[in-house]
Amino acid sequence: MLHSNPIIKQTGILLSPDNSRVVLRRFSPHPEKRITSIINRVHTLPEDKVKINLDLLLSRFSERHLDLEKKLLDIFESIQVHYDTDYELSISRKLLIGAYFSNEYAFESAALFNPSIVPHPDQSNLPPDSLRFIMSLRAIG
Repeated sequence: MLHSNPIIKQTGILLSPDNSRVVLRRFSPHPEKRITSIINRVHTLPEDKVKINLDLLLSRFSERHLDLEKKLLDIFESIQVHYDTDYELSISRKLLIGAYFSNEYAFESAALFNPSIVPHPDQSNLPPDSLRFIMSLRAIG
């Protein structure tokens, strides 16, 4: 049944991201043995797959983060103590490993998520085929 007076009205408010309020920081998984496991997983990738993944990552995030390659290399160097081998890694592999240990952090964010809907306990005085409900959302921002 369509109502001429809708309950929900569009406001025209648009939430847009501001990349200047997002930073890249080191991700430190626990327990620390996971660090070695992740490094070993990236180490087993063929070099062509490393390059493909790195190119995709750089194309998607370079505009969001100034000096992205330097930041990824710095992060790689900070976890390098967990990588014990004489084998020299390519710069692409070092950058990709750095990316695996990176995450973005937004100083400001807004989101609605985890919707839950249940029938309202009072279903009296409703038009036929209607249902009164309670909806909850988790919100941040």
